[in-house]
Amino acid sequence: MPFLSPRHILKVSLATLTVVQCGYANPYPGVLPEDGVAVVEDIPENQASIPYMGEEQVLSPYDPSDDLALDTSADSNHTLQYGECYKVQADGNWLGSDSNPWNYYLFGGYSNSRTFQVCRLMSSCQRQNTQDQEVRHRGHLYLWDFRGNHYSRNGEFVANNNRGYFYPAGLSARNYAYFEAHMEDCDDITHSKDTCYINLVLVGQASNNNGIEIRSNNYLANAYNGKSVTVQFRRVKCPLD
Repeated sequence: MPFLSPRHILKVSLATLTVVQCGYANPYPGVLPEDGVAVVEDIPENQASIPYMGEEQVLSPYDPSDDLALDTSADSNHTLQYGECYKVQADGNWLGSDSNPWNYYLFGGYSNSRTFQVCRLMSSCQRQNTQDQEVRHRGHLYLWDFRGNHYSRNGEFVANNNRGYFYPAGLSARNYAYFEAHMEDCDDITHSKDTCYINLVLVGQASNNNGIEIRSNNYLANAYNGKSVTVQFRRVKCPLD
């Protein structure tokens, strides 16, 4: 039997390690999803009725000279409307997502922000047979995310998990977030480009924890009852318009 030098043994070991890594490498750079590893073939072709098409058409960060409302009706800027699309802002930060395959929501810069459509029902965003689409005080709503995530590439409604984080729903992780909006100062808005502050809480969580908070790491999270998050909805053009 020929003698194998340490150098030869090292080469063989490295080659074996490379083969093993190529065959079994983790396809996800971040934390594995809660539902296990999923691949593209696992994702249905049409998970939702509203596909995301191309880049979102949005304006620059809010400024008094910006026409964020995209219409000129008297109440367009300071009332929340079913069927309309918005960026969500809190304390100068915008609601976007991290790079995890689930795209957990967190607040940060405008360039990472997402566009959400306000929906009255999951089957229909607007009230039927009426022009009145205003979300009233203590009105309920779902938020549609046009981008979705790795597991819902055609878009999905916002959901949250048992660790409290919010994300676009996908696979079996479909604990949809049903929000209740508490209007703070909407009746006091006078400037056409101002938007009122809205306190958001959850309704009907199985855990009975219907609060929402922004954690110290800027992630949007489920919380105990009594907590709410104060946000502003800045109207933008819907991606499909």
